[in-house]
Amino acid sequence: MMHTTIMLRIATICALLLSSAVAFSPGPRQLVHKTTHLRPEVVGNSRIYNTISGRGTNTALRATAESVLAPITTSNLAVSIDKPLLTPVEYGYRSTSPTNIWRSFLAVLLSDVFKTAIVAFLIAAGVTLLSKCLTGKAASSALSNIYNNISTKLKKFAAVITKSSRAKPVDRPVPMPFEGDGGWGKCTLRSKKNVGTSPFTVYEFALPKPEYNIPLALGQQVDFCCLSSDDDICMGSFYPYEVGNESGSIQRGVLKIVVPDSESVEKNAAQVGMGNSKFIEVLKDEMHTGDEIAIKPGKSFLQYNGKHVPVTDMVCVASGLGIVPIVDQVKSISPKGTSSVKTTSVVWINENRSDFDLAMDELEKEYMKYSTKLAVSCIMDDLKKPLDKNREVEEAVPYFNAGTMAVVSGPKRFAETAKAYLNRKGYPDNCILFAHDSLKSYESGLPQVNGTAVQYSGTRTLDNVLTTTNAPTTPILSISSLSIPKKSPTSLNAVEGDFDPDAIKNSVSAVQSGSIKARLRALYKFTRPHTIRGTILASFAGTTRALIDTPGAIATANWGALLPRAFIGMIALLLGNAFIVGINQIFDKDIDVLNKPFLPVASGEMSERVAWFAVLFSGIVGPAIVYNFFPMMLFKLYMLGWTLGMVYSVPPLRTKRNPLAAGLTIATVRGFLLNFGVYYAVKDAIGAPFGWSPKVSFIARFMTAFATVIAVTKDLPDIEGDKAYNISTLATKLGVSKIANGATVCLLLNYIHAILTGVLSKAGTFNVIPMVGGHAALAVMLLTRFKSLEPEKLASIKTYYKHIWDLFYLEYFLYTLI
Repeated sequence: MMHTTIMLRIATICALLLSSAVAFSPGPRQLVHKTTHLRPEVVGNSRIYNTISGRGTNTALRATAESVLAPITTSNLAVSIDKPLLTPVEYGYRSTSPTNIWRSFLAVLLSDVFKTAIVAFLIAAGVTLLSKCLTGKAASSALSNIYNNISTKLKKFAAVITKSSRAKPVDRPVPMPFEGDGGWGKCTLRSKKNVGTSPFTVYEFALPKPEYNIPLALGQQVDFCCLSSDDDICMGSFYPYEVGNESGSIQRGVLKIVVPDSESVEKNAAQVGMGNSKFIEVLKDEMHTGDEIAIKPGKSFLQYNGKHVPVTDMVCVASGLGIVPIVDQVKSISPKGTSSVKTTSVVWINENRSDFDLAMDELEKEYMKYSTKLAVSCIMDDLKKPLDKNREVEEAVPYFNAGTMAVVSGPKRFAETAKAYLNRKGYPDNCILFAHDSLKSYESGLPQVNGTAVQYSGTRTLDNVLTTTNAPTTPILSISSLSIPKKSPTSLNAVEGDFDPDAIKNSVSAVQSGSIKARLRALYKFTRPHTIRGTILASFAGTTRALIDTPGAIATANWGALLPRAFIGMIALLLGNAFIVGINQIFDKDIDVLNKPFLPVASGEMSERVAWFAVLFSGIVGPAIVYNFFPMMLFKLYMLGWTLGMVYSVPPLRTKRNPLAAGLTIATVRGFLLNFGVYYAVKDAIGAPFGWSPKVSFIARFMTAFATVIAVTKDLPDIEGDKAYNISTLATKLGVSKIANGATVCLLLNYIHAILTGVLSKAGTFNVIPMVGGHAALAVMLLTRFKSLEPEKLASIKTYYKHIWDLFYLEYFLYTLI
């Protein structure tokens, strides 16, 4: 397999060199442009071109040729010629002399097409730099202040309108009293709920009053006590399950804990806060909704005995249910000003993907809110080998520095493995805390009395060592990366980006069973349908615009010849699209496993061998079609886009690693080359001279800027995998909120530019209603969708990005009306 892949890559490089040689080297039968006095409609086939090429001809012969060609009309021109032209030019066979080569090269440099390409490139660069400035610290702060001021005033206004005549008491949490024998209180079982597909169940208990809360220190458990049906006393200790609460908030009126299912009780009996398995069995099999159980604050096992106080960095290594106390700690110390901690690294290791359902969404939500302070890595490992053998763990866990505290949370065997690993990373024993009662003996810094750790008088509890006295005013960048397996955002279509593990598994099984339908579906997904829609819409819009701009073209065109030509051109564009997105999936396979596991190469629906075959086929056939059926100018533009799309993904250049280069690449290919190329091709097909109309100039500018925004926002849903594989994007550097703000501002300015173009242009240049009113409506849609964005939720981010593509599609519809 490895040799096959290497051979395919070598073949790709050879194809590139061959295509480049064909594109930019003169061949024995390539045709060259020469100016002539002939009218646009006075053209003929290649034999007549050779006759009147200007090489060795005299004036009499030229006049004779003109008289012969004069009766030829535009209507039968498409049938009578081999390669129709759009300008009054004639062709002759090109010699291979260096002089002609340099003359042709100079002509290209001085042409309007090249000048326009340079302008489009500068527009893309300007928009990219503008977006970077708008997402800078000062601009982001100014936008945030404006938003906050408006939001505050609106809230005050709403409060005045809805204010009740009777003042309501402030709803404050009240500490629950524990006044029973032994300091016990009671609560009532309210509900049981499974956690996704994980082997865990959440038990929710109602406290005696809705305003009650249980005052607990960080790392402190809650003790439970009940009687079994045999009148045996059963006890257990659990960490509160804080998933679903806002950071820094206090859970009131309810207490939630997590218990493993019956099949994994034995495996998880020594899990964090489990107590004995007998209590779990009673809780699962004998307790019903409405039953009461005794509770009280338990003893904290998280006691820090390190020398460096306050703690400035935290490293949390967890497995299974061990993530429960970690989530509580993260939610407590992450908000600015709540602790002295500058960076927190959470490393969560599980054997099964379903185990991540327990707190995956909550960790992702916290990361989105505090991405400069919090780093999260979710890693699948069977824990049969030392942790230092796992590359992902090695990258996620930093070496020890003064002021770093490590918290290990998980089953006993895992805790032993994690402790040994942290010791090798330089962590002293007195800086490692264990959220597990079976490992108290490892806490060598804590004095022991009859096997029980003696509690300090509060000077070393987490609440004190994580003091706010040295809370950082400016968060620093996180020291690890986020790599969280995602759940299915059910609102999105499976082909477009839905990660439904069961659906993916079924698709892979169907492909492996030999289903033709499943293989075709995998190929369809491989072509990235949303990019295909953009290409098709651009083609139809450009074709419509070119026909409308050419008087009489629709009535006089030979549709029997033009429609097959248009179909062939569309196939060439789709093959180019498939080549670019396909080669990206091959070289981004490891990243897509995290970011886009629904893609066929990442999921296993399509093997790399088949993917390489599809890429090579589209990468060779597409250029061959353009070379044989379209003018040389279009072939060179096609190969420019082909090359830019390839170096975007393929090392060593791999321009996607640089935000500016990536933005310019996408803006150039999808913004300028696609729109100009389609318009040029249609003009060529109908035999009309090409000229820059205000509409074409507008759409070239507008879509180049729009494509630049897409180039930046496309990285928003991929932020986890990009960080994990050191792909530098504006999203990984600035965060979701800043990029979304900057993208919205850039698109809004683009719509304002469109409206002003329609208002300030000469009368009759544009249709005012679609040009002004249409773009104003799209701007309102943009602001409405931006308002609904929730940066901390991945599903919301994907929906926002999808809406940007919707606006992109609508612009092509508007282009045909302006």
